[in-house]
Amino acid sequence: MDGYLYSLFLINNWGFTDTLPWNVPSWSISAELFAYLCFPFLIFGLLKLRKKTSVMAVFLCLLATLAFIFQKYGTGNIGSNIPKMGLWRCIIEFALGVIIFKFYDAKLLDNFNCRALTACFAIPITMLVMGFSDYFYLPTLIFFAIIGFVKLEMNREIVIGSLLNWLGTVSYSIYLCHYFVKDLLKLMLETEYTPAWWLMLYIIVTLTMSHVMYNYVEAPGVKLFAKIRR
Repeated sequence: MDGYLYSLFLINNWGFTDTLPWNVPSWSISAELFAYLCFPFLIFGLLKLRKKTSVMAVFLCLLATLAFIFQKYGTGNIGSNIPKMGLWRCIIEFALGVIIFKFYDAKLLDNFNCRALTACFAIPITMLVMGFSDYFYLPTLIFFAIIGFVKLEMNREIVIGSLLNWLGTVSYSIYLCHYFVKDLLKLMLETEYTPAWWLMLYIIVTLTMSHVMYNYVEAPGVKLFAKIRR
């Protein structure tokens, strides 16, 4: 009964239990709700940051905190031990997203050049190749990938609007199938170690399945439901 109530009020991943009760996939929505509640405080704190060095310092502190927490609890990878680590992961990654906006809004990206971005990419990629746990490199890699794409679009070197629009379109399908793909590939791999090729394969398979699911299940289902309602 407690598990049902936790899920009903979306607090099932707030640390009240050691397991994911009843509606397991809703842990991410629970963590997302908590992140939204923290959002005003994040904005209030980041609005005071004016210099790129200050924003970068907060960014590095968040990464260090994430790695420290996961390392302390002996978590194998960023997707493990969701009952304990899911909330921490969501809050910190949410804060990193706010920092990306801060970089853009305060025009701090103007000071980034190709050399700086290359250097920023080199560290997480080196960690990935050397076999570090993904909580050391994955948030950094994604963070600077987004920064790089935004910078390129600002310089009119590429246009990523259509790509982001597509990701938004298939995002629900990604949400539905990514966990299944992860478990399937883990069964095939039979190890907690996450090599670089596994991560790339996971992304490719997830995006492919999401695209297929959206076009042949989700979109037709939405159209069918719309016809039924008329």
